[in-house]
Amino acid sequence: MKKIVITSVPVQYHSYFQWLILGLYELQNNKEIAFQFRLPFYQYAYFFMLNDYLRREGYRFLSRYKMLKNESYAMTGFSIDDRGNRKRFVFDIADSPFAFDANFLQSSDIYFKAQCPKNIDVKGFRLSDKVYIPYADAVLINRHKIKPAMLGPRRLAWSIKYWALKDAYNQYLSHQTTQKKGRLMCYFGGAKGPAVKEVVSSNGNFDGEDIIMSRFANELQHPNEKRYQLFRIIRKMGAGCDARVINKAGVQDDAVYLTKDAPVPLKDFTQHVAKFQYNANISGFRLSIPNRFIESFMVGTAIVTDQLSVKWYRSFEEEVVELLEMGYLPNDQVSWQLIEEKLTSLKEVDAQKVIGQYNKQWAPIAFGRYVVSQLV
Repeated sequence: MKKIVITSVPVQYHSYFQWLILGLYELQNNKEIAFQFRLPFYQYAYFFMLNDYLRREGYRFLSRYKMLKNESYAMTGFSIDDRGNRKRFVFDIADSPFAFDANFLQSSDIYFKAQCPKNIDVKGFRLSDKVYIPYADAVLINRHKIKPAMLGPRRLAWSIKYWALKDAYNQYLSHQTTQKKGRLMCYFGGAKGPAVKEVVSSNGNFDGEDIIMSRFANELQHPNEKRYQLFRIIRKMGAGCDARVINKAGVQDDAVYLTKDAPVPLKDFTQHVAKFQYNANISGFRLSIPNRFIESFMVGTAIVTDQLSVKWYRSFEEEVVELLEMGYLPNDQVSWQLIEEKLTSLKEVDAQKVIGQYNKQWAPIAFGRYVVSQLV
């Protein structure tokens, strides 16, 4: 029987790997694979020996004293096929599509990338026609190892135990029957990007948003500014629409709409999304795909978004409607009138078709099968 072994799960980012871990558990329950953890002791103790209260408090303590700041963005492991052959793999969840861990790239056989660029070529990762972020030489040399992955919801549980993940997952699925009384929503964290510095040296590292915006201040405008414009459009569309921006920074005339009731608690967010046919998106930091994609699909809500620059391991179908390029474009280069026209003419969503597509392509067990297929 095929075997998958997880050898490291970063404590700080463990919620990003829960989707795949749940899928691997389910494959083991189906007797399709054997699955186990061989973690460093501190990780094993954190995930399996502490209760949720101690785990949360321990995480707060470690974060407060910056004891997790050097953790990798990657989960590691290996597979063993029926003939005993091994493959080492890495699952990288870093937001930056152009950022890869060179050491992991060189030492692994397969490198799964949650925010995987649509193309990896010598010109670099495109932010606009004028701005490309260069790939490191190790990325270009090892690009044959790089496989697209996907991103799950923000958090299933405070551990990676099967029962905790499964219970939380079932709670998400319980909202699939929520009646869709609304047509379109958006829920964005902020209306402004990072402050632009007068002088900045990137030293070839563009992972920080402040570095990108300072280095290319004259060529780019941050996606959050487009998110604010989209918020304004949706807000005035009337009944059936719900537009929220949580961070008031940079917002004056719309402050009345940004009340203390604007944030939706994480535990209630999927139920909130399930009330709408569409959840609007503009590609976020570094043109990444955010968690709102899967948090929408699983409850039968489609995504309407700007033109995507990254890809998941399978192509999106009717569950995603792409509009125009927005991202880092200067605001005056975005046709907001055309976007508004497209939003008002969106077709009705068949929620059951979106859920069917989700079950087929994006559910944990489907993702787990894909990962296993690449390894054995």
